[in-house]
Amino acid sequence: MKGALQQSRNPEIEGDKKTVEDYLTRLGFDDLMVKSLNAAEQDLRNTATAFELKNALGHLRSFLEQLHIQACVLVVQPNEVAPDKWGAATVFLRQYDVITLKEEEFITKLYTLVSDEAIHPLIADREYAARLFRNIVIEYGLLFLTNLQKKNLKIKDANP
Repeated sequence: MKGALQQSRNPEIEGDKKTVEDYLTRLGFDDLMVKSLNAAEQDLRNTATAFELKNALGHLRSFLEQLHIQACVLVVQPNEVAPDKWGAATVFLRQYDVITLKEEEFITKLYTLVSDEAIHPLIADREYAARLFRNIVIEYGLLFLTNLQKKNLKIKDANP
């Protein structure tokens, strides 16, 4: 039963993933963001090995990093340099009220958890952790990108 539940797809998550992809394109994020999500999907297929699951976690972590790093260009002031590291970008986004303190705390803890999970090769429920992280990253991405859209923030050169 547990295995069957882990393998099943959630239509809401799948729909939200598509919405995240649409937002990424519309707001002008690098197209590698969508490719990163899709690479994680490929690594999470039903027959995934421990190595593929670790790769999936890496792709999801990279997606989360780039989500914040690329969003910094939306609010950076003239003569100010946008951060190019995830931790600094996350703090920067909070300082500019793009994310709240609670959102910063949540996503930082999640990122730390996944970073720890990804480096330990003998975790019994790696598949469960990878799928859970995938779902949370998609839902966080939706929340984050929806907020950017509401604030009319988009990366320069984005498609209208």
